Amino acid sequence: MTGSISLDNVDVGGVLPGPKWDAWYLLGVMNSTALDFVWRNTAKFFRGGYHSANKQFIAPLPIPKAKGTKRVAALAKKLAGLHEKEAALRRGVGRRLAVDLAPDSLIPTPPELASLPRKLGSMEKLSTKQLLGELERFAKKKFTLAERARWDEFLTAETGKLAPILRDIEDAHAQLNERVFQLFDLTTDDIRHINDEIAVL
Repeated sequence: MTGSISLDNVDVGGVLPGPKWDAWYLLGVMNSTALDFVWRNTAKFFRGGYHSANKQFIAPLPIPKAKGTKRVAALAKKLAGLHEKEAALRRGVGRRLAVDLAPDSLIPTPPELASLPRKLGSMEKLSTKQLLGELERFAKKKFTLAERARWDEFLTAETGKLAPILRDIEDAHAQLNERVFQLFDLTTDDIRHINDEIAVL
């Protein structure tokens, strides 16, 4: 045991790959729309749109044993790296906001773990005017024109860094889904049905 892996088999379930399985391949398939569709239709449903990920709902999930697994594994690894870049950028913004704006009593240790308002956490979806309004509410103060300009510049720059990462994530996930659909030999109608149902779940 190196301590590099932590497994919680009670609250959220977990997967320990056998010696013949590539963990990255399993990660890719299990995070695909195809397997999400199966899991959502077989796992126990909870309030709020949540589903149980206990062993009895994970173990029966179909994992195709087919050629083409290396490409799925490579895409899963790429997505993991992209999501880490996204998370690191958001943590950096959160740290800046917590250190510079939040009242001392609200700054956690470390500051990058600050619990930001949901809208600030989704800064790429807001206009500059909306973002500055959320910042003022978070700071509980009215910004001067100079302060508004400074925060506008900072958030515009960070959102600009985030945009290509999000595009790459979307593109890589689309490629992953396409590969996994192929592994399951799904028809165009099958894929359309799965995408339509996932969109409303």
